[in-house]
Amino acid sequence: MYTTPKRFQQWLARWKDSISTAQPFDMEFPLRGADGVFRPFLTRVVPLKDVAGCVVQWFGTNTDVTERKQAEEARRRNEESLVGVLLGRWASTVV
Repeated sequence: MYTTPKRFQQWLARWKDSISTAQPFDMEFPLRGADGVFRPFLTRVVPLKDVAGCVVQWFGTNTDVTERKQAEEARRRNEESLVGVLLGRWASTVV
């Protein structure tokens, strides 16, 4: 399996919904890479329609977002640290 069983069920339900409604599919979930390691991927799929509006095929991409997720986490930790420093300085001036 290329993703975790729980996420596969979520993915399958959302994908079936996209197919039945002909709406774009957009979801982030872990996929197993060729190295066997699960990493977060952003999957986007859009329906391509004919002039009558009927779906003739789907076009999609899978983008490895590991670096983006790591950068977001680093930013969150830095913001928490900064808030802690600022609150510490503020508390010491209030006393």
